[in-house]
Amino acid sequence: MVLLHALATMYSPGYLTENAASSGRIFPVSPLPPAYPGRAERRFARRVRRNGGRGDTGKIRPELAAIAVPQGQDFALTAGWGNRTDKGVTMPGKGSVKSRLYAGTEAATATQAALLGEATRDIHLNSSTYWANILERVWETHIGGDQVIKKWLSYRERRIIGRALTPDEVRPVMETARHLAAILLLGPELDDSFRACAAAHVPLAIHQPIAAD
Repeated sequence: MVLLHALATMYSPGYLTENAASSGRIFPVSPLPPAYPGRAERRFARRVRRNGGRGDTGKIRPELAAIAVPQGQDFALTAGWGNRTDKGVTMPGKGSVKSRLYAGTEAATATQAALLGEATRDIHLNSSTYWANILERVWETHIGGDQVIKKWLSYRERRIIGRALTPDEVRPVMETARHLAAILLLGPELDDSFRACAAAHVPLAIHQPIAAD
């Protein structure tokens, strides 16, 4: 539960804002909650798990079901997402991103626009196939200095791996986008938890060594 608390705290928008200067280099101090288990930590574990945002019934939550849905059948990633340097290092490319407003079938997502972004993106594998409705803030999410989904794509260009993606390799973008959206939707609750922990936090006592007689 301590690990879940640390993860929940470090995904709190307020915490990230307050520690923006240092969060990329070191882990800033995380305030401990007064007791375990915390409600926000339980919800964090339940909602951001392997099933990509399913509720307790096992069904996809409506606001997540329309996110990053593959459209088309040509899974060759040829839109310029990755390039190799002379040293053999793969670097992200510009790719093909189409920005648009939410469609009528994405109404459940649009109701969460304040947290997920006022617009969405279609992210293309090639000219005919794309992941529809990768939300503005989901697409822009960075972890460890890298743009999460774009970094994943950069390693999987056909020119780099020598083949098209399989259907099973197309799913991780959808699942990752839903995980990130689930975290963003928890933002206000994670902020509440962070503020409550910060207010109740008592620094750990530092024991001084006993002086020898």
